[in-house]
Amino acid sequence: MTFFKNMRVRIKLILCFLIISILIVIVGIIGIKSLGVVNANSEEMYNNRLQSVYMLTDMKQNLTQAESDILQLVYVKDNFKKDDLEKDIQQNKAESDKYISSYEKLSMNDEEKQIWSTFKSQLSQYRTLRENVVESVNTANNDKVVTQYEQLIGYKTEMFSNLEKLISINNDSAKASNVENHLVYITSNRSMIILMIIGALIAIGLGLFISRDINNPLMETLDFAENLSKFDLTHEYQVTRKDEFGKTSEALIKAQKNIKELIKVIMDNSQDMSASSEELSSTSEELSSKVQEIDNAVTNITAQIEDASASSQQISASIQEIDSSINELSGKAIEGSNNANNAKEKSTKGKKDGKEIMDQVQNLYTEKRNNMLQAIEDGKVVKNIRVMAETISGIAEQTNLLALNASIEAARAGEQGKGFEVVAQEVGKLAEESQNAVASIQDTILKVQDASKKLSENGSDLLRFINEEIYGKIEQLRGIIDYYSEDSNFVSKMSEEIASMSEELTATVAQVSDAIQNVASTSQKSSENAQNIKIGVSETTKAIDQVALSAQSQAEFSQKLSEMVQKFKI
Repeated sequence: MTFFKNMRVRIKLILCFLIISILIVIVGIIGIKSLGVVNANSEEMYNNRLQSVYMLTDMKQNLTQAESDILQLVYVKDNFKKDDLEKDIQQNKAESDKYISSYEKLSMNDEEKQIWSTFKSQLSQYRTLRENVVESVNTANNDKVVTQYEQLIGYKTEMFSNLEKLISINNDSAKASNVENHLVYITSNRSMIILMIIGALIAIGLGLFISRDINNPLMETLDFAENLSKFDLTHEYQVTRKDEFGKTSEALIKAQKNIKELIKVIMDNSQDMSASSEELSSTSEELSSKVQEIDNAVTNITAQIEDASASSQQISASIQEIDSSINELSGKAIEGSNNANNAKEKSTKGKKDGKEIMDQVQNLYTEKRNNMLQAIEDGKVVKNIRVMAETISGIAEQTNLLALNASIEAARAGEQGKGFEVVAQEVGKLAEESQNAVASIQDTILKVQDASKKLSENGSDLLRFINEEIYGKIEQLRGIIDYYSEDSNFVSKMSEEIASMSEELTATVAQVSDAIQNVASTSQKSSENAQNIKIGVSETTKAIDQVALSAQSQAEFSQKLSEMVQKFKI
């Protein structure tokens, strides 16, 4: 039984159908042999026995007809019928000869052959006597005819007796063949019925056995599938056969084991992934907050740089006004030198004009001094920009560290965290770009501070020069104007000195103007860099928001995965 269980299903089915086929072949062989016997007996019955009876009966009828014709020739003595009767006798003789020839071609047993030989001998003698009777009738020898006819009747009785024996033998043989056919039918019918019953029982038994042999493992497989559909992996199955069903069961058991291990791994990793997702989400929120602080700081820096640029423009405008005033003062000094000789005549007018000039210079000095001091004070806002840039640099470093932490957490998340790792790398790049931009801003701020320092120093020198030199000269000029009429030559010389000082002052103001232009240009570049930082920070914010969304999606996915694997019973 174990050997049959371990046999392949294909071979089992082939063996079962082969057994049934053998039974069918046996039944067919018995039927064919029985039909062959029946067919041989039927041919024997028809070709030999029935044909023999038919020919012997016809021969008997012909002999009877010939006897009737002889009787008419002997006793009726009708000359009109004589020829017809003789002709009929010859015709019956010819037909009988044909029957004799055909009968001798048929198979006969020894008894038939002996009787047939006696019959032929008697027939020959009978025909000789019959011809003698006919001849006597033709010669009108009535006495001899009667004697010969009586002898003919004696031969006829013995001959017909043998003929009847032959007919009886053929009838008996036909009956025997029929009986044999009936026995063959009964035997074959009984054998085939028995074999059919045996075959049916064997087929039913094999069918039940095969169906049970196939149904049992199929039901076990169905039970396994139903348990699997219910997420139940706690059942243990044993394999006791090595056919296709056994191999299938082994494969399913192995698959169940692999699924158990997979579910355990998924359970463990889903918890880790959920924790990593939550940590990544928290990191993303913190990173988003830091980036928002960077964005606010950059906005403030941009506003301060714009204010510094506006102050630089105001300083530049003030310096241009100072330059214009100095040029005007220089022109007037030169004009005073050229007209020194005429100044004596116009001393009164010159005194008045000199006073007006002194008042204008003093007012201009006071106004420009206040503007320059305010511009220098406004230039100190660069220090605040530098502090803000250092703050942005620190925030960018923290952003870079947070991006690095996010990348590490994404790596711990495995395949699920590859997208977050890419985003974290982009955040790191943006933080690095922010640091580079901040470094550029700091460099620019240093240049602006240097330029502002130079501007402050030049402005201080200019104010000190105006306060110490110009204002003193103006005071001297005021005294000179008092003595204008007395010392016009001194006025001419002083005018030349004023012109020379004006040229020096113009050169100094030009340097200050160039420095202010550099400050304005640097402020413009700083503003552009700050705008770029702001754009980068905005993109970083979007990327971090995307990371947060991805982390949230991953957390939801981890939760669903955890809920799904919790359905399994392992």
